[in-house]
Amino acid sequence: MTVRNCFLSFEGRYIFCVNFEDSNSKSSNSLMLNQHNPFIRSNQTLWSIALLLLRITVGGIIFNAGAGKVFGWFGGYGLEKTIEAFWTMNKIPAFWAYMSCFTELSGGFLMFIGLLTRPAAFAVMINMLVATIVVGLDKFWTGGGTFPFTLAIGSLVILLVGPGAYSLDAILFSRKSGTKR
Repeated sequence: MTVRNCFLSFEGRYIFCVNFEDSNSKSSNSLMLNQHNPFIRSNQTLWSIALLLLRITVGGIIFNAGAGKVFGWFGGYGLEKTIEAFWTMNKIPAFWAYMSCFTELSGGFLMFIGLLTRPAAFAVMINMLVATIVVGLDKFWTGGGTFPFTLAIGSLVILLVGPGAYSLDAILFSRKSGTKR
């Protein structure tokens, strides 16, 4: 049995459809973009590859920033100088500076490897939204807040869509056939 829910109709043609199939006790969900149009058609493998690339990019950038702030790696200043800078430049208390630094370090690493991806993406998204507000809404379009905002949107996409098939989450938490939960 197949149940199909379609949304975003344009001139009677559905653009976005979600199929839920149930055949012989195997149930699967598939996300489909108007399968009759080759310009917007996709498949699960391409979705997973795109998520892998997004996770590696956003996670790698965030981890790089966090490792620089915490350990002084990749040209960073280390934890003490970073905490001082947070207070001096933006009057951010030490507790929140530590939270930000370690969120970037751990959240970026977890997103990069695809482990506990959604919680990590949520934490990074919040951190980057705060960075967007603190760093520069006033000069947003001239480089102030655009970079952290872009990372926040990337994290939001990962949060909403999930880690994809090429992640440790998929390996560790996927249901094995024949087992019940």
